[in-house]
Amino acid sequence: MIKLFGSVTTGLAIISLSSFAYADFYNFETGTSPAEITGGAVTTTGGYSAHGFGDYFNWSGGSAITLNLSSLGSHTTLDLEFDLAVIDSWDGNTWYGSTGYIAPDYFNVTLDGNSVFQETFDNFTTTDQSYTGPSFTSGSNIYNSHWNDSAYHISLTGLTHSADSLTIAWFADGDGWQGGNDESFAVDNINVNTNNSPVPEPATMLLFGTGLVGIAGLRSRKKK
Repeated sequence: MIKLFGSVTTGLAIISLSSFAYADFYNFETGTSPAEITGGAVTTTGGYSAHGFGDYFNWSGGSAITLNLSSLGSHTTLDLEFDLAVIDSWDGNTWYGSTGYIAPDYFNVTLDGNSVFQETFDNFTTTDQSYTGPSFTSGSNIYNSHWNDSAYHISLTGLTHSADSLTIAWFADGDGWQGGNDESFAVDNINVNTNNSPVPEPATMLLFGTGLVGIAGLRSRKKK
């Protein structure tokens, strides 16, 4: 009985092996962007180092920041984490144009062109933004002395993805987003992990099935 139970346990252990598959991390501390990242421009933080960022981050005044990865291997989901600097006069949901309409400032993340994150941010009052996650800081002059700035750690987990290659894009838009030096953003400490759903190998299933047959046989002998 002990030997039979051990066989079943071994089968279950093999089925539940670690699901970790692939990981990559970018923090721009060399002062330049790696070849996988395009768009934006590496610059000094101007104060963001006190809020979890290093001496350099990847800054964009208007264009998307894009990360291109390949040879990811087999996976079913991925986790994406990064630090976001929201710089200068972002107005969230209530920046009004000359005709009085609401013109939001959106920050976006896409995977292979599919949106996985779209939230508004406001550097004057966080009650006027859609994003409700925790912030490192808000309402202080981090980047320069003219406008309020804020910093956030964004964690997107369990995102559906299975292709061998991946394009992640970070960008801002919306009718109220002005870009340039008036409203800009930066990303840092980008962490990408892919995950596999545990799938038993044929040999494992055979072992597990053999264990079940053994249990059935044991119960049959007991009845006799």
